[in-house]
Amino acid sequence: MTQRADGPLHWMLYAMGGGMGHLTRATALSRVLLQSSSSNARQCETRVTLLTNSSFAAGLEIEDELGPRAEVLRIDSSLDRHATVAEVQRVFGSGAADAVVVDTFPRGLAGELAHILPRLGCRKILVHRDLNPKYCQQYRLAEFVENYDQLIVPGEAAPFENFPNAISTQPWLVRNEDELLTPHEARFRLAVNGNRLPVAVVLGCGRLDEINQMYVWATRLADEFPTTLEVRFVVMKNPNLDVTHEKTPRNFKVIAIWPFFQAIRGANIVISGGGYNSVNEAKAAGVRFCGVPRRRLYDRQENRISSADCIQRFDELRMRVEEVVLDFRTQTKINPVSYCNGVHQAVNAILSACP
Repeated sequence: MTQRADGPLHWMLYAMGGGMGHLTRATALSRVLLQSSSSNARQCETRVTLLTNSSFAAGLEIEDELGPRAEVLRIDSSLDRHATVAEVQRVFGSGAADAVVVDTFPRGLAGELAHILPRLGCRKILVHRDLNPKYCQQYRLAEFVENYDQLIVPGEAAPFENFPNAISTQPWLVRNEDELLTPHEARFRLAVNGNRLPVAVVLGCGRLDEINQMYVWATRLADEFPTTLEVRFVVMKNPNLDVTHEKTPRNFKVIAIWPFFQAIRGANIVISGGGYNSVNEAKAAGVRFCGVPRRRLYDRQENRISSADCIQRFDELRMRVEEVVLDFRTQTKINPVSYCNGVHQAVNAILSACP
């Protein structure tokens, strides 16, 4: 990738919002921005400030993932709207950035960017994803996005994707294909010995009640396939689960991995909500996926999960897993992984448009 010698040196990435979608996209973008600048003498000064209030951010070693030229500002997710807005305003007022990248919400999570962005003299980029039409109409977003120099659409349909300054890419992923662990290495990371049994990975993500539901489903799968399936409940950090299980099945383990994508090739099926990362990572790696569309204020997960992959009840999941167990017995080879990581396309597009 070619980095412009006169490109921005300080990037401010606004990744506010619950869950992991905003934070992971910002992490993926930061990695490539910083990696691409390392080979350029002047651009080795490039640095990134990542702003997030994800409830998961406190337990993640994002700084280790990005390196010394990245600063992660974690706003407490328990703050009320007024306090959150005040923190964002303080951050934007405390230091100048050469470029600002805003994920998903053009006006900010609480509308605070509506007053900040027009006053900024730097380059402004919107990571433009699907938005509820009512939200777009209520806040006249078609007009407000004119404050942005560029819209980058990361692999999914979006309301303003046909605007002249919009560029569509493949989905953004936090690992390139050559960075994924091999199936053997990934199984080892998942604490699975050998390749005698298929592996079902159940992701513990979302709200606490959703994590608890997935934990219950994971233990039920382990109970119902005691000798034919390995079950791993994968979390980003050890959760405080509000569930009990009289006896932990021998074929069940809780594993903390972040980002999970690096170990996805150890799974024969991934069970999760319908978030951006889960769906796109499974698709990129060619791993079978079952998704429960979660209700969210802005993210319409039902539009992301294909009808063939969508489930609502445990009996539907059990049937899909049973198919995986049967297919595994006749599996003769592991298909190679090949995908285009859209975050490289995004960085190229952003840098090529820099004045």
